Amino acid sequence: MAETWGSDALVEPGGTVHPGDDVPAVVDEALGHGLRLFKLHCAVGDFSLDDARFAPLWSRVSDRGIPVVVHLGHSPTGPTDPEELAVLDRVATAWPEARIVLAHLAAPSVQEALAVLRRHHALHADLTPVLFHPVPLGPGDLAGVADKILFGSDLPSLGIPFADVVAHVRGLGLTAEEEQAVFSDNADRLVPPR
Repeated sequence: MAETWGSDALVEPGGTVHPGDDVPAVVDEALGHGLRLFKLHCAVGDFSLDDARFAPLWSRVSDRGIPVVVHLGHSPTGPTDPEELAVLDRVATAWPEARIVLAHLAAPSVQEALAVLRRHHALHADLTPVLFHPVPLGPGDLAGVADKILFGSDLPSLGIPFADVVAHVRGLGLTAEEEQAVFSDNADRLVPPR
């Protein structure tokens, strides 16, 4: 990833690690290559976010402010059940400085995810659609957390027109400053442009 995309102006390459890996070595290698984010997909990797073997990852990303995009849920296609948010709450409590970005705002369990998001200052979420459906939000749902929300599209495999995803965000009743934060500023704060 670092060799292929490290100098690309539009792509921020990231690394991943699984609990059965030599976690410290994989994380250190990724950081040594200049990767500035990680992604953990619990359903695809068939692991739990709070697996004790991830402690070296959480320690290093907490110390360095490296974001970790997390896909919760039981299905590789993306949906998250409300009870599956408990593991995120435990990890964010144990590692309060870990900049975790909850993919898809845990759709369809969005209201439950927003409650967890409000409890943890370093926790963020993205609005990437789940297949053909935007994250189910309405006006006012992001009150007080717009500074923790990142736009997402899943391009190029987007199942709905990109313009519809943008229009959905614009229909949430955010201020111009909050929209700017969601569309770019929050991501730039988490992973500053090179």
